[in-house]
Amino acid sequence: MSINLLELTSGALGDDFVQLVSSLFGEDVGKIGKGISTLVPAVLGGIAQEGATPEGAQGLLSALDSVPTDIHLPEQFGKQLATPESRDELQQIGHGLLNQLFGDKIDALTDAVSSVSGIGHAVSGHAGEQITLASGGDISREVSGGLLTLVTPAIFSVVKKVVGENKLDAGGLSRLLSEQHDTLLGALSPQLTSMLGFGSATAFLGSLTGKFSEAAQDAEARAKAVAAKVSEPVSTVVAEASSRPRRWWPWLLLILVALAAFPLLNTKPTAEKATPTVDETASAGSSAATAASEPAGTASAPMASTDSAPASSTAGPAKVYFATGKADIDADGQQAVKSAVDAAKSAGGGVDVTGYTDKTGDLHANEELAKKRALAVKDALLAAGLADDKIHMKPPQSVTGAGNDKEARRVEITPAQ
Repeated sequence: MSINLLELTSGALGDDFVQLVSSLFGEDVGKIGKGISTLVPAVLGGIAQEGATPEGAQGLLSALDSVPTDIHLPEQFGKQLATPESRDELQQIGHGLLNQLFGDKIDALTDAVSSVSGIGHAVSGHAGEQITLASGGDISREVSGGLLTLVTPAIFSVVKKVVGENKLDAGGLSRLLSEQHDTLLGALSPQLTSMLGFGSATAFLGSLTGKFSEAAQDAEARAKAVAAKVSEPVSTVVAEASSRPRRWWPWLLLILVALAAFPLLNTKPTAEKATPTVDETASAGSSAATAASEPAGTASAPMASTDSAPASSTAGPAKVYFATGKADIDADGQQAVKSAVDAAKSAGGGVDVTGYTDKTGDLHANEELAKKRALAVKDALLAAGLADDKIHMKPPQSVTGAGNDKEARRVEITPAQ
């Protein structure tokens, strides 16, 4: 699939679209155009990072459902701006999308777009008067912030159109986004990525292709495991079926010999031949008594013990992943918590809970969010039945990578040390 999302989006948000936005804010057309051209690769980069795995792409597909269809078309965009109510609705959608992609970096993104484009440095009023502002001023941020929340849904609208026309599922969208890496790398503003706290465009995009490759390998491994599980019982049945004739032939031969020899037996009473000796009776009675007194399932008990013991000792940490800027536990996270509780109860021990964050942006804010997520996991552990004294909270840990790296948005549950 050869689709250039940057080219499609830039073409869709062309001169007519820029003119419409410029009229709305009373801002210079050139500055609005520069702001949009700066914003488009940044938002597409955030989308590509979020959808680098099939799981993240599934979340993007859900987000696309909230975006008005064809909002990138000037006539549709104009209708959305026609009333304050519809404009506010579009801005709420835009703010939600930006929060999903950039979390607590939205303000930095707003200032970066303003700085790169010059928006707000000289704003034209409706009467034509010029208001000179310092960089980062309130009006500058207001205009740039409005631009971000209105234009971001239009960018998503282009992606939504591509997804619909090509009938992409989560995996297909993930593959498409992974192909955008090189194009976006050359289009991102170094000034913007620097103001977002990244050393370069490469750092902003992070390990996009690497994460996609890992996801593909993981999916392939899971598919092979499923195939092995399906084929294993079939091979077992075939092996057993082929071995049955060999096991029954000796018994069948013995029965035939006995039937042939029966007429040759002497005429002594069969009761005499059937009467067992005292030793045989005692031995049989002893064996029967032993079998009767032995508790059912005794033979299988050691096997059950052998199977269950290694599970708690070799199992890796349970990981609960969170959306950007969020501390809510989704269904997969709840399942990870339940598995951790079951393992802890089986082992009779406790667990350590550690929140992770990255080193980009505001370190204090990142650590507070990591603590909040760790406390959410603790509450889930308690709700799942693990005693409070079995839960040990650990200080937040930092990882390297991009600010929206999935591994920097996790909480790990490990056996207590």
